[in-house]
Amino acid sequence: MKKQQRKKRFIEGGVVLLSAIALGTGVYSNSSNILLKPKGMIAEVQLGAIKNYDFVQKVKDRLKEQKRAEIVKVVEEVVEVSSPYKNPKEIEISMDMKLNQTIGIAKEDFVEWLLNFDEKHDPEGLYERNAEFIWDLCKELSINEIFVCGLMGNELGWGGNIEEQIQKHNYGSIMIPDTQTLKTYETDEEGIRACVDLLYRCYINPEGKYYKGGTLIDIGPIYCPPDPNWAKKIYDCMQEVMSFR
Repeated sequence: MKKQQRKKRFIEGGVVLLSAIALGTGVYSNSSNILLKPKGMIAEVQLGAIKNYDFVQKVKDRLKEQKRAEIVKVVEEVVEVSSPYKNPKEIEISMDMKLNQTIGIAKEDFVEWLLNFDEKHDPEGLYERNAEFIWDLCKELSINEIFVCGLMGNELGWGGNIEEQIQKHNYGSIMIPDTQTLKTYETDEEGIRACVDLLYRCYINPEGKYYKGGTLIDIGPIYCPPDPNWAKKIYDCMQEVMSFR
């Protein structure tokens, strides 16, 4: 009984010897607001004799902050390990790769990638303002994003703008049937979709009318018969795209 009375006076007097467990959670006394039974033994911190209960609260808050930081770190590590997307640095291209699948990177990484284009490659801001749309469209149709960007770059004449194609939003040199006139589209998105959809439906999709294998080497002679170097030109532009990762 005397021991209990002395212990009570000891606490009420405001002098407490506290051992806190860093990054742990504990059970606290409702009356004294003191950590009585810490859980999760990671690192023991001796706080010594404390006369100020406000300081005890600060210690508890600090432990909670450390715990939250540790949880955030673990969550970030789990997300990184379990991410379904590739790192842009892991992407590789070749002349004989199949073009009927995306490169597998996250939308935000693709957008950041295109934002790195310099003045020569994106003087009108076409890639910058349409980066998200290109990613969405390629995912929808299952087509390689680097190929699409390289194709557009070649058609736009990287190194020397083709003003007519920019004005007409025609990024695939699509002509009006039975004429030598470029078709006009109302918006960037309409023109990009027309180009990508044509390639997908006719040349890249195994069920396409002109499908011969779905690689640059396969598509070139059919898509652009007058230019035997078409596939190499597109691939060169794709390599330029890769340089901005």
